[in-house]
Amino acid sequence: REGLLGAIDVEGFDRQPCGGTHLARTGQAGLVLIRRLERRRDLWRIEYVAGNRALAAAQSDFSILTQAASAMTCALAEVPAGIAKWSEERRALQSSVKKMEERLAQHEASEMLARQVTSPTNGSSESPRVIWAVLDDATANYVGLLAAKLVTEANVTVLLATRTGGHVVFARSKRSPAGSSSKTGDMGKLLRETIQEFGGKGGGSTDFAQGSLPNASDAAKAIERAQALLSAK
Repeated sequence: REGLLGAIDVEGFDRQPCGGTHLARTGQAGLVLIRRLERRRDLWRIEYVAGNRALAAAQSDFSILTQAASAMTCALAEVPAGIAKWSEERRALQSSVKKMEERLAQHEASEMLARQVTSPTNGSSESPRVIWAVLDDATANYVGLLAAKLVTEANVTVLLATRTGGHVVFARSKRSPAGSSSKTGDMGKLLRETIQEFGGKGGGSTDFAQGSLPNASDAAKAIERAQALLSAK
């Protein structure tokens, strides 16, 4: 801008260009609420609000804290300890669920292989076994885990989808007889060709691909489409 530029000099502490807001005394700033302190090398970054904004922020924080205490059925001062306890319990629960999913996937994979829920892509004994299933209720993580367990067997191609969530996973064994891999093709390409007809999205590698369908009710149709594409190879 034109003209003189003023500077605010706090002797021995700081010097800054004038921001244009002048107070006769510091009390005119009103309430000052420091929101966050962040250390950056040898400097500190301070986030704060003042005046009516500070009051509004404090009232909002108190309202949120009160709601949290009510939901946790504890006193306001006990909220941090309660959250820490819940967080620890959640981590322990997640670890337990992960272990149980691992065991369940191993059991279900063994059962599917034992039931011979398989079919060759073209009647040849050298063709990969195609194991397909439409699961009623499974998370994306579990479907991927189940597929990974199934393809530990040699010469297996897996087509899985869920009616809940519309998750889709295609995979094939890395341990396959010579020449058999060419008959299953690229799982990433197969998945894209399959779900694009249903408006789905996804992709992956030659051996493992996953995606999702916008309409979970199309899960069975998607598996049928993938089977048809495999049979055409």
